[in-house]
Amino acid sequence: MSFADEFAVIDMIAASQLPTRAVDAFALSIIKMERQMRRLFTYLIFQSDAFDATDVEALRNILSTNDKVYFEGFERGINALYQSSVEQMVGAEYEVLRPAVSEAVAVRNKIFHGQLRIPRDGGHDSTLMADSVPASSRTPFHGDGGQHSIWMADT
Repeated sequence: MSFADEFAVIDMIAASQLPTRAVDAFALSIIKMERQMRRLFTYLIFQSDAFDATDVEALRNILSTNDKVYFEGFERGINALYQSSVEQMVGAEYEVLRPAVSEAVAVRNKIFHGQLRIPRDGGHDSTLMADSVPASSRTPFHGDGGQHSIWMADT
């Protein structure tokens, strides 16, 4: 599955008329992003000279049973295994994108744990940025009145 194919479902959700489309597309984007990092990390593990065919089963068991590894852990693993860091591969945009990723993951986790309420009628002034959504298509979604400000597609 290509990167474009993997993320196509997010465009479909965002373009739908579902009342939860913005939050659904946002959360699924984070899940898909983490999956891409896990795929890259897994590829590098199996290509690493530190491991051979005798390690395959143990590595698969570790990767499949460990539910405590997230984006940051995969990023650290990639940085340790590959000749270039994630920051070097991403380039100059990393300084802007990395804090946005951390913020997005934190907001997604709050949504999943019921700690962030996003009323359909707005009400509070809080933020999360989705720069991939054109400014002309953005609508503010408001959370718990805290520091987070969420911008989602108004489609």
